[in-house]
Amino acid sequence: VSHDGRETVSYAVQRNNFRFGVMTDLGVVTDPVRRMMRSLDAVSLETNHDVELLRMSPYPPFLKRRILGPGGHLSNAQAAALVREEAGPRLRWIFCAHISENANTTERVLAAMAPVSEDRELRLTEHRAPIAPVEF
Repeated sequence: VSHDGRETVSYAVQRNNFRFGVMTDLGVVTDPVRRMMRSLDAVSLETNHDVELLRMSPYPPFLKRRILGPGGHLSNAQAAALVREEAGPRLRWIFCAHISENANTTERVLAAMAPVSEDRELRLTEHRAPIAPVEF
C-alpha cells in the first residue's frame, strides 16, 4: 500500500468461505490490492475525494498534491475503476469509506459508484458514526 504513512495496510479477514477486505489510504492501486479485490465478498473501500471538489477545497496546495499523488488517497473515480476492473463475482457488499468532509459529497460518491454496484449492496460510511449492522 503506497500511502505516505509508515504503518498503512490493507487487509482481508476470512471466516469460513467469507472474505471481507479493508482498503483505505491506498494512494494508488497496486497489484496486491487488485489480487485481494478479486477474492472478496465484501469490501470497505476508500472513496476519499472528488477531484473537482478537492481542487476547489480550502486545503493548501501542498496537501492537495499529496492527496492526489501516489502517497495520498483514492478518488471516487479510482475506487469505481478498481471495482469495475478487478472485483470478482463474489463481491456483493461495498462500504464506501474515508469520505472527505471537505472534498466529497454523498451525491458524488453515489454517482461514481452506482454504475459498478448494480448487483451489489452499496453503503456509505459517515464520519464518527457507526454503520448499521449488516448480515452477510
